[in-house]
Amino acid sequence: MCHSCGSDKRGMFTAEIAIHFPGFKGLDKPHVWVFPQVVVCLNCGSAEFLVPENELRALAKGDAAAAGLHEAHKVDPSIRSAAARGVEMAESTLEIFRGAIGSGTEVRLEAVSGLENARRRMEQLAAASPGLYFVFSAHGHSILACADTRKSALPSITRNNKIA
Repeated sequence: MCHSCGSDKRGMFTAEIAIHFPGFKGLDKPHVWVFPQVVVCLNCGSAEFLVPENELRALAKGDAAAAGLHEAHKVDPSIRSAAARGVEMAESTLEIFRGAIGSGTEVRLEAVSGLENARRRMEQLAAASPGLYFVFSAHGHSILACADTRKSALPSITRNNKIA
């Protein structure tokens, strides 16, 4: 029975899940990959799975590489075709953050598919709530777009202002 809605309509599926460490600093850490059986409620969409012991230790330590998991799950990029890599870049999921890059106070707002969609959404967010925003590609480990809609903290200077 589903713990969220109480439904008996559930299905079991195989999955591959990349668990990311939280925050901007977590983007530099390798993912922890798990390949669990996932039970999905076919009524509300709630899902449950168990994290295997080795991967659970890596999550508890906060570092997949330190637990020896990164190399075991590393995929050789040469096995992907050029066409697949092109589609991956055009339709990749990008992360939108608010905050100063590298400040440790960045907040992940949402994920968006494709660069143009991410830029458009970042601009909408920035217009609605002024601040610093950026689009980050976890795949390329790079910042692809930025927006700063803060009001200037400096006073405006006019010709009539006297300098002592």
